[in-house]
Amino acid sequence: MSSDPSAADFRRRLRARFREYVRDAATPFDAVSLDEDVGEKRAAIVVESARTGGLAVVVTSETAGPLAADVVERACEYAAEAGVDHVATCNARDLFLFADADAAAGAYYYLDFRPVDLGDPTLDGRLPALLDAVRSLAADVTLPEQAARKRLLGTVQSFHGAVWPRLRTLARDSYETNPSFTAGFDAWVEANDYAPLDADARFTLAAKQYAYLLATEALFLDVLCEQPPDSAEPGVTVGSLVDGVAVDSVEHHLEGRCELDHDPEVESGRSLFASFPHDADTRTALGTLLDRLDATALSDVEEDVLGELYERLVPASERKAQGQFYTHPDVAAAICDWTLQSDGDRVPRVLDPASGSGTFPVEAYHRIRDGSSTATHQEALDNLVAVDVNRFPLRLTALNLSSRTVREQTEAVHTLADSFFDVSPRDERLPDAGTERRRPGSFDAVVGNPPYIRQEDLSPDKEHFREHLRAYGPEDATPYYSGAGKLSKQSDAYVYFVTHALRFLREGGRLGVVVPTKWLTTKYGESFQEFLYDQTKVHAVVGFADRAFSALVDTVLLFVEKCADERARRETTTDFVRVKERLPPETLASVAGSHRSVPDDRLFDIETHDEYRVTSVPQQHLAEQGGQKLGYYLYGPSPFVPLVNSEKTRRLDAFADVAFGNKTGHNGFFLLDEDDVAQWGVDERFLRPAIRSIRDIDSARLDETGQYLLDFHEYVEAFEADWTGLRSTPDLAAAVKDQLREDGYHSTLRYLEYGEDEGVPDGRTVSTHTPWFNLGELLVPDVLHPVFYNERVFTVENAGGFAPTNAIQCVDVTDHENVLPHVLNSTVYKILLELWGRHEGGGALQLLTYEVASVPVPNPDLMSDEIRDRISRAGRALVRGERGAQDGLDAALLDFLELDMSPGELQAAHRGMVRQRVDGAASENVQVRAVDDLDDYDLDSLIPEFEPESDYNASLREF
Repeated sequence: MSSDPSAADFRRRLRARFREYVRDAATPFDAVSLDEDVGEKRAAIVVESARTGGLAVVVTSETAGPLAADVVERACEYAAEAGVDHVATCNARDLFLFADADAAAGAYYYLDFRPVDLGDPTLDGRLPALLDAVRSLAADVTLPEQAARKRLLGTVQSFHGAVWPRLRTLARDSYETNPSFTAGFDAWVEANDYAPLDADARFTLAAKQYAYLLATEALFLDVLCEQPPDSAEPGVTVGSLVDGVAVDSVEHHLEGRCELDHDPEVESGRSLFASFPHDADTRTALGTLLDRLDATALSDVEEDVLGELYERLVPASERKAQGQFYTHPDVAAAICDWTLQSDGDRVPRVLDPASGSGTFPVEAYHRIRDGSSTATHQEALDNLVAVDVNRFPLRLTALNLSSRTVREQTEAVHTLADSFFDVSPRDERLPDAGTERRRPGSFDAVVGNPPYIRQEDLSPDKEHFREHLRAYGPEDATPYYSGAGKLSKQSDAYVYFVTHALRFLREGGRLGVVVPTKWLTTKYGESFQEFLYDQTKVHAVVGFADRAFSALVDTVLLFVEKCADERARRETTTDFVRVKERLPPETLASVAGSHRSVPDDRLFDIETHDEYRVTSVPQQHLAEQGGQKLGYYLYGPSPFVPLVNSEKTRRLDAFADVAFGNKTGHNGFFLLDEDDVAQWGVDERFLRPAIRSIRDIDSARLDETGQYLLDFHEYVEAFEADWTGLRSTPDLAAAVKDQLREDGYHSTLRYLEYGEDEGVPDGRTVSTHTPWFNLGELLVPDVLHPVFYNERVFTVENAGGFAPTNAIQCVDVTDHENVLPHVLNSTVYKILLELWGRHEGGGALQLLTYEVASVPVPNPDLMSDEIRDRISRAGRALVRGERGAQDGLDAALLDFLELDMSPGELQAAHRGMVRQRVDGAASENVQVRAVDDLDDYDLDSLIPEFEPESDYNASLREF
């Protein structure tokens, strides 16, 4: 559901789904009725059953939590009065089925309604699950097994949804009446850069954050209550959090028990929440939460529960603004497994430079404790450092780590509330383990999920993120900051997180991070790749299919080891791992950690399994070729990966000139349709037939158009040739307009004057034209090549000689004019585009000009006359729209490339690649699995041989 329905609407729709399901499915339930007399805020749906004792579902409003004491008490009373054996309470978000209607405060079974489609007859499977649980109660007097994690999340989510609206109202009222709270709130807004939000959004965000913080600290306190008496802090009585505590002081009791020794800046960031207003309703809700939590729930669940809660409860807009994305614990566990290598009982030092709520530190903690038989709770914490610029999630890291055990007391958690780029490897705030080998900054591992912040949004400025690059190289050179190896200033934030984090590692230390795929496909990624080859052994790059981890389809795991030895780097094999099915963390770490080798005579090797595929490439070869596109090693179907480096392919710009389409700076003025021309009467002398987009074209040839670009190039050129400079004005635009008037082009002149009135000449691009209305010599290419593709991937023969806008790339064929344009319409070329282009938002495929120019294409120079003739004949037939022409064209190229598959199989593979890009594997599993099936293709004859350059022993980077 996108938003909560009203209580009455939800109750009506829920009853309708119950009735439909009981009517249509084979169940032991007989009928469904609605008791309208329970009251406005609560009403009961009764599912009758002689065999199970029936079920009463008491529906309450959105702001009344289903676990509230009065709601549960009324539900139990109703069940008893109605003679129903089983009872559940719910609102539009959460449902709780209780084990015993006479003691509903005990065990319960939880169902989350937030993602449910209320129009689905089974409520996305919730109804069968609920009624099966009732049958289990009737038969065994026990609820079905349910993970403690799920119940815990449900309990906290229910509390959060019920309490934050009331907290928002209280905060808004206090802001108007309490000067102290007003000052604290304003300081919180400024510190977190929330000023652009409107007032309602600020109060909503504050209330949701505070409700979340209350819930997480309640979880933490529940763990403390399980500590043995001799581990409790002096002066603090360990016992029930509710019994003996007055309801009006619950939140103060909570705060008094949650003080940890960590960065004081984190505490100061909580000042707003320390003074947040409460009333009887919010105190009661908090008391109910404390009463409901299982005493050991959080410590029993090893994963980062707080992180998942943060993902669910804190607004996505806030997390996105900070570049924060929740990492699944399995992924974090795999990364920690790979990075934290066993070294006897020595405890490894671990840094997370962007910890968020603490998913990675939690997994690192468990890896440390599991890997060392002697490491204590505090010793593990002393070797973990978490940094985050956002104080709120950093506090969650502290709570998360402190909650790892109920048997040992937490003395300190090492967190830094600061920009990672204001922390140096020798920062005095970093804990020192006391030995030279492990001096401040010499970490054994760096793990994490750096924020995904685009280079345009780097704040406070780009230099803040780049300054650390000066530390690389000798004193008199800064190769990565400004020298030969300069990292592109178009780099997004995660690139700088990696380059800075490597400075914190000891020699041989390992870095494992989650990063976007963009560095594998973009221009700025090339300089980052070269940096990695210079500084590290790049052990593995791991990407995921949608069905393995849908949240990771646009990200990869990067596994590198800091290494100053050039020969060791050169001898490393880099594994590009595509995970097709979800793997256990230990298996994923093992796959990434296998030390594979590539035969000396092979450019790369491919190893296939049902669950994953590995393309192994010598790092020597990667470094030798320099930064380039690498995504095809991960995502390309196996038979097509070798095509990129095949001797039978060559860059497109070897046979054609590739250029950006005509950029006007103001298409609304310079691009006219037939109606515009008729309305203004612009003379046809100044109109060039044009094409804005080929999105709606359904053929491989373009012969006509109803669009035009203004074209003053020849007129202005002729005018300038005759212009003696003796006219009354030095303004070229005014002089040309005077000439238009003298020549009688009055309608055209009126259109230019209209443009001036509209401010067109003031545009940044338009103002560079000479004069402003002259676009220069317009490009008219042989082939129209789109910048963006969705489901249709194609090029168009520009038979009509139209001038394209910059939504289209221009391809002018300079060699093999009778063959190359048809190659560009082959399915082989479409597949190469999928391998070479970058995947943008919404599943679009994008190719910029330099990318189109560098696409590998089947090389006509190496084709026989017979193959070239087949391509030419089939291509012309395709342009004419003849049936079977595509198969003929594809068959000719398959024969040339010696790919032993039919045109139909080739085309099916391409459709699968497109579906995987556009819709994801979940919607087209058959097609996508067909693509994966190609991994079993016999590649021995296709993989190019590898001949290292003889002078490769020279330094990769001369400092």
